[in-house]
Formats: sequence, C-alpha cells, structure tokens
Amino acid sequence: MSNKGFTLLEVMIAVSIMAIAFSAILMVQSGSIQSTLKAREITVAAMLAKNAMSLTELDMEGKRFSEIKEEETFQFDKPFDAYTWTRKVKELEFPNFSAAAGKTGDDSQNAEATEMFGKMFTTFLNQAIREITVSISWERGNGRQSYQISTYWVDLNSDFRISQ
Repeated sequence: MSNKGFTLLEVMIAVSIMAIAFSAILMVQSGSIQSTLKAREITVAAMLAKNAMSLTELDMEGKRFSEIKEEETFQFDKPFDAYTWTRKVKELEFPNFSAAAGKTGDDSQNAEATEMFGKMFTTFLNQAIREITVSISWERGNGRQSYQISTYWVDLNSDFRISQ
C-alpha cells in the first residue's frame, strides 16, 4: 500500500498553524477598526469644536464680557446628539507691569508716572482680554472622552481709563 496522502497529525498541525495565523490577522484588523473609529470621533469633535467656537463668536459679537455667562453647556443637534459642548470664559490676571518698568535713576516723578501707567495698562488688559475655551465631550466605552480648544479674545469696546 502506498502512502500518498497526509497523516492525521500533519493535517492537525496545518490546521493549528492556519488558526493561529487567522487569529493574528483578526486581532490586527480589530485594532485597525478601533483606531479608525477613534480617529473618526476625534475628527468629528474637531469639526464640532470649530463650529462651537464660531457660534460663540457670533453670540459674543457686540457684547461686553460682563454680559456673557462664565460657563455654559450645550447639546448638539442630530446627528451629533451624542456630543455635548461647554464654553468657558475665563478672566485673565496679568502681572503688574509697573513693577517690570523698574526705577530709572533718581527721577521720582518719571518713576511715578511709569508706575501709574503700568497700573492703568495692567487694569486695562485684565478687563479687555479673556480666554475662551470650548470643550467637546462624548461617551466612549466605559468612559468620557473630550476635545478642547482655546483662544484669546479682546474686547475692543473696553475703556482705557486714564484715572484709577
């Protein structure tokens, strides 16, 4: 009798090698799909953040910072209703610029004027500049994901007061 076929052991080894190779391919494919989904969510979040910042700009147009709420949360319309966004308007506190000017010689009148101008300029910047932060958040798996962008806005209507 001639042995022209495969033995059972050879077939089992070949099937085992194929099973290991296929499981490795499936794991790589699964990781690729997860990465693609995450990239899609981040791309959507970036687009929504840009949109939310534009809406914020329209909402703040012609208003003083005192007329805007410090923090607000919104829900996007369908098909993006799984995403929420929060806008924060943060007052910045600048250092006293009069201290940075320093004393120049014995000219106390000049030093006093420099210090007064430094205080006025610091007060103006504190009133006129705000940091605007837009955060986009959504549920992913068991946790919450977020994407955040910030910009600085200047209230061009802010008064530069000569008196303190």
